Amino acid sequence: MNLGEADVLLLFADGRLVPAEVKRRSAGMNEKQAKLLDSLSDGISAPYDIIAVTQPARDCNDLLQFARAAEERPRLLLTDDQLHEEKPFSSLGRDPFRWNPIDLEAESERQKKFVARLAQAAPENPPDWVSESLLTRDLPPSTS
Repeated sequence: MNLGEADVLLLFADGRLVPAEVKRRSAGMNEKQAKLLDSLSDGISAPYDIIAVTQPARDCNDLLQFARAAEERPRLLLTDDQLHEEKPFSSLGRDPFRWNPIDLEAESERQKKFVARLAQAAPENPPDWVSESLLTRDLPPSTS
């Protein structure tokens, strides 16, 4: 029995599963694949699902046809605009996953900062973008 299909299946600590379909270009996403993702999401009772495209949002408006609001199971549409954000954040009351394409100038500036950050890192020590924030965050009190 084929339950559906996804490229990535996220497993969270509480046991929830979230399927994600990943495409290099938005043109690679079609109705058949969306239905397979829906079928899998239904079968595993996913709280939401994801379509990610490694392309700027300004170049893939055709992806919007697969958007789904938060009624029963939202679908996150992720593009390079979100995936390449160094430190994503959201303001109170704003959707951090909203469709908000960045322009060429903003993308160019982000790329320059990324290259500069890579150039500052010692070649023998690959860049680590998460350890610092994981080590300095406040942890919840232990229950043991």
